[in-house]
Amino acid sequence: MNAYLGIDWDTKQLKAYFSCNGQKPVKIIFNEPSFTEVQMKIDQLKEQNSSITTITTMVEAGAKQWNNLLHAVGLELYVVNPKKAKRFKESLQTTRAKDDLRDAKALLALAKSPAHQDNIKRFKPSSTIERKIDLLAKMHEDAKKEMSRLKQQFRSYLQKTCPMIETFISSMDALWVFDFFSEIASVWQLEQLNKEQFLTIMSGTKMRHKNRESFWLAVEKNRGNPLANKDLHEIEKMRTSDFVKRLRYLRDHLKSLEVKIESTLSSLPIAKSISKMNGIGSICTLLLCHYGHLDSLERRDDLSIILGASPVFVGSGTTRKGENKGYASMRREVPSQSRSLTYMIGLSLMQYSKWGKAMYEDGKERNQRAGTIFRRISRSFLRIVTSMIKNGTEYDEEKYIKALIKKGVPWAQKLQPCI
Repeated sequence: MNAYLGIDWDTKQLKAYFSCNGQKPVKIIFNEPSFTEVQMKIDQLKEQNSSITTITTMVEAGAKQWNNLLHAVGLELYVVNPKKAKRFKESLQTTRAKDDLRDAKALLALAKSPAHQDNIKRFKPSSTIERKIDLLAKMHEDAKKEMSRLKQQFRSYLQKTCPMIETFISSMDALWVFDFFSEIASVWQLEQLNKEQFLTIMSGTKMRHKNRESFWLAVEKNRGNPLANKDLHEIEKMRTSDFVKRLRYLRDHLKSLEVKIESTLSSLPIAKSISKMNGIGSICTLLLCHYGHLDSLERRDDLSIILGASPVFVGSGTTRKGENKGYASMRREVPSQSRSLTYMIGLSLMQYSKWGKAMYEDGKERNQRAGTIFRRISRSFLRIVTSMIKNGTEYDEEKYIKALIKKGVPWAQKLQPCI
C-alpha cells in the first residue's frame, strides 16, 4: 500500500501530515534534523500501518539537510519549487490564512496528485563527484565575491588618501600593487618617498620600465597631500597591510582552487571534453556541471531550460493572420547565477568560436540586443553539450559548421569549413 506525507520545514524541525488508505490525515512533528529522530518517526508510522510499501513524500525546495535525511530513511521524496507549491495551495483555499501545518496539508494533497508527480523530479542524493563540484563551485563563488568586495574597498580607500596613485592602478590585485603597498603603507610614507627608494622597491616587480616612469610621475603628482600625517602612519599602515594581506591570500587561494577544479573535472569525461573547447575554460565547465544536472538530460533543450537560455511563450489567442498572440519571456524560476552563466558562455563563444562570431554578427544585423544574442549562442552550445552527453561524442567545430551549412542556416552560409 502506498502512503503519503506532506512536509513543511524550518531549520530546526519538520511539521508534517501523513495519510494512507484514505484515512484522515495525521499530524506529525519531527523535532530535530537528525537521522535517529527521522528514522524513529518513520518506523512508528510503518509499525502503525504494517501494509505500507512506499511513502510518497512532498517537501519544498531549500533544505538540503532535510532532503538527505528523508531520503536516507527510505522515503520516495519529491522536492517541489516553492512557487509551484504556493500556487497549488492557493487553489485549495479561498483565504490568505497561512501557517506551517496548513502548508504541510497542502503538500500532502500535492503528493497525492499523479499529474504533479510526473512534473516534479524525484529526489536523488548527490554522488561524490557532484558533491565535490558543488563544494568547489561554492568556494570559488565566495572567494570571487570576497575578492571583488575587497578590491572595491581598497580602491575607495586609495581614492580618498592618494587619488593620483589610485587613478594609475588598473588592477587592484596585481602583484606589483602588493609589493609597493607592503613597503609604502601610508600617505606620510608616500610623501617621503624618493626616486632611488622607488626604483629599489619596483626592481623586484615585473612592471615595465615605461610603466614605472608613469607610476613615478603619479607619485610626484600626489606630492603636497594635506592628509600626510606622521601621527597617522601606524594606523594607516595597519589598514593598508590588512588589504594587501587579504587580497594576496585570496589571489593565492583562487589559484589553488583552480588547480583543484581542473583536477576534479579531469575525472569526469564530459567535463574534460567541455573544458577543452575554445572559450570554455575550467570555471565555466565547473559551473555548467554545478547548475546543469548533466546526468538527467533527456531532450535537447533540457540543459538550456535548466540554465535559463530557453525562453517561455506567454500569451493566449491568435491574431487575424492566425499567429499566436503573446511574447517570449525569460524563465523567472531559474537562479540568477545560472542565467549569468549562459551570458558568460555566449560572450566567450562570440570571441573564440567561428560560428559564435557569425551568430553574433547575424544578431547585430537584426538589431538584437547583445544579451539576447549571447543567450542564442549559449542555447546552441548547450544543445551541443546535450548531444555530446547522449551520444558520447567529442566536440568538432568544423563538423558542426558543416552541419549548419547543410541544414541551410542562413547566418552560417558565409562560414567556410576547413577541408
